[in-house]
Amino acid sequence: MHSMNVPINKLWQLEVLGISSPTETEKEKGDLDLNDFNDKMKILPDGRYEVELPWKYDSKNLPSNKELVWKRHERMINRFGKGKFFSDYQKVFQDWKKLNIIERVPDFELNRE
Repeated sequence: MHSMNVPINKLWQLEVLGISSPTETEKEKGDLDLNDFNDKMKILPDGRYEVELPWKYDSKNLPSNKELVWKRHERMINRFGKGKFFSDYQKVFQDWKKLNIIERVPDFELNRE
């Protein structure tokens, strides 16, 4: 019998039975994610960092939320009105665009489903 060749304390280890600890599996996944993050992180010439958004590569394509986002945008415009808050809101985005923190989404990206 196989168990006669294995020390008794090994028989009590879950890994021998093919059961892995969820915390160990999560730790290993976290280590892989951290390595992936570090591999993809760039330091730009101006000293800022550039990283990709975390992404689950095995997930299916997400549906478009364009209509939801557009409604949210319209609510924000109505809420701010055309007063000081609106101009402050616009200025933040204009500054971010000048600093290349944000960029315009190309039309071909907007129209794809």
